[in-house]
Amino acid sequence: MTVVRDPDDATATRRLLKAIEQLDAGVLVVRPQPFTQNPGQIALALLSALGKHNIAKLASNQGIRRLAAAWVIGHRPGHIVVDRAHTLGQSVLEDLIATSRASQARLWLVDASSTGALQTRFAPSLVNIATVDTLADLPQPPAPPLQADPRLPEDLPEADFLTFLAVCSRRLPPDDFAAVRTVYRKALSSFLSFGFPRNRNLLPLYEVPDFVETLTLKLASVFYSGESEAVRIVQLRATQAALLRSGLLLHHKRSLALLGHPAHLGCRLTPTAADALRTQTDTTRAAAVLVNVLMPPYNWSRVNWTIASVSDDASALRTDVGPIPVPAHGQPILRAHIAWRRMTGANDSDPLIVHKGIKTEAEIAALQRRLPLHTGHSPYLNSRTAFSGQSTTWMRQRLLTLEHVTAFTPSPWSDVSLLAQS
Repeated sequence: MTVVRDPDDATATRRLLKAIEQLDAGVLVVRPQPFTQNPGQIALALLSALGKHNIAKLASNQGIRRLAAAWVIGHRPGHIVVDRAHTLGQSVLEDLIATSRASQARLWLVDASSTGALQTRFAPSLVNIATVDTLADLPQPPAPPLQADPRLPEDLPEADFLTFLAVCSRRLPPDDFAAVRTVYRKALSSFLSFGFPRNRNLLPLYEVPDFVETLTLKLASVFYSGESEAVRIVQLRATQAALLRSGLLLHHKRSLALLGHPAHLGCRLTPTAADALRTQTDTTRAAAVLVNVLMPPYNWSRVNWTIASVSDDASALRTDVGPIPVPAHGQPILRAHIAWRRMTGANDSDPLIVHKGIKTEAEIAALQRRLPLHTGHSPYLNSRTAFSGQSTTWMRQRLLTLEHVTAFTPSPWSDVSLLAQS
């Protein structure tokens, strides 16, 4: 904890606080009402600083204090700066200290009094003293994500999966084709080792219980890991080739995609949509919409999301077929919700989303419809009648359908060892 001395209560200090107020850069600036004595009121100030809406309707109680702490933990700021903290009551300051410790943030208390008495309210070993100028160096822009996949040219050749690699080898420079082939072989290997059900009774694979839902989870796991639409297109072509070896034809109506949003295969949660979700005060409501966007409901009934389904840093949803990546701009929502669930006594095996307190599923759907998601403008995108074959909502959003080619597939064609010959 650091006490920042501002004995003149200078206007320049307020300008500085405005300049460093960058939550994405790790700085949360809180401006409580002067002489706040109620810990519930400081919780409302924290929620306001985090950009929450409709907080005036919330009661100042223990639940609101836990809710504010959960959202702070979710956003994981490196620094919490409290303006004019010298006016706050001792119980309020103790709450701020507890919140900063729970979120592993450094607490900065601006003492704008002429006497500098704030530091005397704590043990000397707990307090550092700093000047206002020290605050200017707090914002730290997030480091750019590591590039896991090779960088691919955005203008890949237009070719179906049967001829995709051959066309790329003819039209792309050698270095670009080598990068395409690396991504292709990785995705192909992933699906060749997927473990399709045995067809001893010549049952079409898409009629095997839960198969299409399981395949949807696998597709999301692979496509969400792609760092660009070019990478995802290559992954899709490799996936189509792998599925054909198991007697399945994965159709992709890309011509419809070009009428809507060309970048349609990845996660639909845009940074702008995540910002809109983070204005929600209720973590359950925000997390429910987030999960519905990542994996639309009623198509993965086999999966029961629990708290343990979310990775420790909320970067992925765990499934039996691999992790489903969560975009960085959506991770604070999951972290906040899990923190809230744990504060209310939930364990790893408890459901991730408890719909108690949400009036109707329609309310969640209405909130989701208001978000600026990645989507196409074609009216056929979400229409069941526009697609033949088997699909889920997630697949239809990406213009994918599954057709059965043959009920019998010779086992060697499902052998991962054939990858070396691809």
